[in-house]
Amino acid sequence: MESLKKRAQTYLQPKECVKTGVPSRGVYPICAPPRFRYSFVQKILMGGGSILVMMIIPLWGLFSMPSWADKHQRLGKSNVVEEEESPPPETEEE
Repeated sequence: MESLKKRAQTYLQPKECVKTGVPSRGVYPICAPPRFRYSFVQKILMGGGSILVMMIIPLWGLFSMPSWADKHQRLGKSNVVEEEESPPPETEEE
């Protein structure tokens, strides 16, 4: 019980060491320039890869959708079988 009273007394006393100024963060910034320089290949992969994923693949999917639908509904040019007319039977005249 005495230890609780001591803790309460020290907690209620004014602090002598009061920090003033701008507080500093203990973690690295999330939005900041890179801490090291990227090589040319890294720049190409990061920039080109994001453009490929976000722009080129969705556009390719949208433009290929009609041909894909035709193929799977058997309406495409490759799946249409044209019936050829057979030549008329030859009659032999004697």
